[in-house]
Amino acid sequence: MNYSKPLSTSIILDREEAYDASTLNCYAFRRGTDTVDGHALAVGNMVSGFPFAVEGVTFQNSECAYIAGMFSDDNSHHANLQEALREETNGFMAKKKIRRFNEECKRADWEEFNIQWMLYCVWCKVVGNAEFRKMLLDIPSDAVIIEDSTFQNGKTAAIWGTKNKVQRELIQEYKTSLERDGLSKASIKRACDEKRLGEWRMKGVFVGKNLMGKILMLCRDAVVRGVTPDIDLDLLRSKRIYLFGKLLTFSEVPTIGSVVENVDEAIILDHEEVYDPKTQRVWPFKHVDDIVEGIRLDLCNMTSCYPFEVDGVKWRSSEELYLAGEFSNDTAEHRAVQEELRAAKSPYAAKRFVKGKHRKAVRADFAEYRTQYMLWCVWQKCKGNVDFRRKLLTIPQNVILVEETTTDTGGSGHIWGCSNRELVATRKAVAQSITERHSDLDKKNLAFLINIQTNAIRNVGTFVGQNNIGKILMICRDCLRRGTQPDIDLDLLRSKKIYILGKRMTFTDC
Repeated sequence: MNYSKPLSTSIILDREEAYDASTLNCYAFRRGTDTVDGHALAVGNMVSGFPFAVEGVTFQNSECAYIAGMFSDDNSHHANLQEALREETNGFMAKKKIRRFNEECKRADWEEFNIQWMLYCVWCKVVGNAEFRKMLLDIPSDAVIIEDSTFQNGKTAAIWGTKNKVQRELIQEYKTSLERDGLSKASIKRACDEKRLGEWRMKGVFVGKNLMGKILMLCRDAVVRGVTPDIDLDLLRSKRIYLFGKLLTFSEVPTIGSVVENVDEAIILDHEEVYDPKTQRVWPFKHVDDIVEGIRLDLCNMTSCYPFEVDGVKWRSSEELYLAGEFSNDTAEHRAVQEELRAAKSPYAAKRFVKGKHRKAVRADFAEYRTQYMLWCVWQKCKGNVDFRRKLLTIPQNVILVEETTTDTGGSGHIWGCSNRELVATRKAVAQSITERHSDLDKKNLAFLINIQTNAIRNVGTFVGQNNIGKILMICRDCLRRGTQPDIDLDLLRSKKIYILGKRMTFTDC
């Protein structure tokens, strides 16, 4: 996948920044146990538990891999140090015991390439460890990832990370008061972390180069775009870096597409499902303004806020492109209907009024390929709209997306979504209760309150249906994470001789 629109053009590595926590969505990490709004921030170099390979050599954390570059000349002493780093499971101990006691023999040119080497190592971890990659992608797309080195005293603390003077003063004052109260060190630490990651998260300004945070954001954005980060490989090659006696050529930088994961192997299209929200993490969506756990689920085909192009033709929604497939014979009549669909005021109008008027002209064989064609349409939206890609990637990997079609009357609700009458009835009762209790609210604020509180109710009843739209979205989400393409039956689509605006679609690729 080659997406032309850059996501990280504003990230300049070796530049000092000032991140205002009151205006930016700052996700500042200090410890491996840090979480913000339920999102794990175990993204630091020192954190173990995410092993990965660099040129075939497995390291237990990126700090050990990074330090290995410091001792990467072609000699036996450096090779022995690399062996010790490979065996070390604790990044902090690697820095304290191995790096610190061998500083005098590090490469003389280390500072000339260490930043690009770090970028390369972290990218290897992103590619090589699925759990780390998923954790990184679960961090909201608008989040500024920051290494919080406020209480570090090393000379590089504000280079790899940042310092927040306001938070430092708040924490020191709070810590002093807790010490006076006789709390244990562990209790004080937990209490300070709770304040830092909660109430005080939007306090002060983080100042520093934030190299670590920037590298993580560059890698996150590269995964979203389906590309590799802009690593200065020429510089790394020129430095003649040896790893266990092997000169690294950097001729094949690892890519997400090279990773094999069976993330969506359990997703079977056109198969009826029964989802139990009491045991499964189900996120149902129906309206474009549905909000679940702070994420707007504007995922349905009808939303027109994610336009995209196919063969130079702009489509407002995947629904309109899908409807065009229903009228895709090589005839003047069908082309006229397609033009009418594109001219409709909205995707809803296209379906209700245009399709409704021409329903008898729908291709007789459309049901034979509709699911694969819908998968192709949604994937075109994924490729053609960066905001839609990012939206899908904000949805946690373990979430089952379900289009809620309980009250749909078109006859295909069970095909594209699922029914859950108990949930609908429960939400309706809650909405009525909210309306009665908050008669003082204006229409807009009342609707928002109902939206939040009703969408928080998800573990009621069971969802039954084929859920093909939900499945298609999950397939696309998983492919974006892996940097691969959905397994679309392109041979089937080619065999159906589908014409869009007078042009036969060749489906040469996804």
